[in-house]
Amino acid sequence: MGKIIVIASGKGGVGKTTVAANLSAALALEGKRVLVVDTDIGLRNLDIILGVQSVIVYDMTDVYDGKIDLMDACYHFSEFGEFYFLPASQTIDKEDLDEDKFIAMIKQAASRFDFVVLDCPAGIETGTKNVMKTADTIVTVVTPDFASLRDADRLLSLAGEYKIRENFVIINKFNQKLVRKKIMPNVDEILSRLGTPLLGIWCYEDSMLSYQNRGKLIVADKKPKCVKEIKNSAKRLIGEQIPIQLR
Repeated sequence: MGKIIVIASGKGGVGKTTVAANLSAALALEGKRVLVVDTDIGLRNLDIILGVQSVIVYDMTDVYDGKIDLMDACYHFSEFGEFYFLPASQTIDKEDLDEDKFIAMIKQAASRFDFVVLDCPAGIETGTKNVMKTADTIVTVVTPDFASLRDADRLLSLAGEYKIRENFVIINKFNQKLVRKKIMPNVDEILSRLGTPLLGIWCYEDSMLSYQNRGKLIVADKKPKCVKEIKNSAKRLIGEQIPIQLR
């Protein structure tokens, strides 16, 4: 049985979907069989970041309604190895999602992949709670601002209610220059507020928006400085002991 990893955030706009896409691809580059699922029903964006928004035929609801096999509904990105994507539906509301069918579908997917990565809706509403019920691991994405940290703290409290055994934090869009100017909180301040192990620090990258708008993953390019830390975050999830260093 593969591991189910939920990528979550208390606040929107922190780059959660970008993290989900690139972290999943990085796991696949490590030789793992990986499925990333967009679970933001009605508001999907992962298809845009992956560059397949114009070719989607099937989505999650087709799978859990039994209309089509999981693998036939997935998109395979062979340039990353065994990396697959299952889109969310835009034709139903979050409240209409059948919880039992959804959980069964995710558990079935975990029997066919090493990692199932769920791009979770932001916040702590019904969709987030449904996704958390499936999780082995939660990776909470935060940015170095106090609004993000407060919302992340609430999200981590919710994760505690579901007794999820592994919790990590990724600090995204980190800018060391702004920390030195005391405009952003430093890493120690962030971790002391959240009390959760750190999976990685993804520094701000000027070119990230360009990659997203072109439907490309920055982790496929060796040049951007953030790519090494993205790949190291994936290796830490696999169990490698890699020190976290700020550049």
